[in-house]
Amino acid sequence: MLCIATYTDWGAKKAFFVTNITEGNCTQLVHDLYNKRGNMERNIEELKSLDCTRLSCQEFESNQFRLFLHGLAYRLMTNVRDLLPPSIEHWSMNSIRKHLILLPVLIKETARQIAFHWTSTCEWKREFHLLFRAIDRLPPPRS
Repeated sequence: MLCIATYTDWGAKKAFFVTNITEGNCTQLVHDLYNKRGNMERNIEELKSLDCTRLSCQEFESNQFRLFLHGLAYRLMTNVRDLLPPSIEHWSMNSIRKHLILLPVLIKETARQIAFHWTSTCEWKREFHLLFRAIDRLPPPRS
C-alpha cells in the first residue's frame, strides 16, 4: 500500500493507493500511472459534460455527424483552456462555458469597433479580455 500526503490551503490531503505492482518506486508509480489515469477519466467526464451523449437522431449518419461536431467543440474548448490566464487556467469545461461563453453582455458593432457592455454583476470581464488578447496573438490559420 502506498500513502501520499499533500498540504493545500485547506489543510492536509491524504491519498491511499493499493496495488499489486511491485516494480518502480512510489513517486514513479503515482505520477506515471495513476495521475495519467485520473487525467484521462477527468477528460472523459468533461467531454460528457458537453452533452456529447445526446445522440437522439433516427439516422446513424446524423448521429455520427452530431458526435463529430461534439468532438470539434471539445477540441476547441481544450484549445481555449490552453489560452486562459493563469488565474483561471485550472477551470473545467463547464466553468469555461458558464463564465466565459454564456456571458450576459450586450454587443454593439459599429463600422470601426465592437463594444461590449457588461452587466454590473459580471465578475469575469478581466479574464474574458485576457483570453481575447491571447487569441488575438495567435498566428493566422493556414489555408
